[in-house]
Amino acid sequence: MSKIKRNQERDQRNYQVLHDNGWQVIVVWECQLQPKMMEQTMLQVELMLNEHFLALYQPKVMPYDFQEVPVSMAAEDVAY
Repeated sequence: MSKIKRNQERDQRNYQVLHDNGWQVIVVWECQLQPKMMEQTMLQVELMLNEHFLALYQPKVMPYDFQEVPVSMAAEDVAY
């Protein structure tokens, strides 16, 4: 097995451990930190962080309560 393949597998294991412990992983490659790409890279990291933050604190809203009493629909016969 090549060194690159072993490194990729190790990285995936490490990402999984972090994820299992509640962490979100953002990978930034060295080439993305070059002066000509730095601003774009930091904007992308900021966007990802904001998306993760919002996902954590956004309320989970159900479209309706599954425990509600069934209501007759217009197409149903209504028994009185």
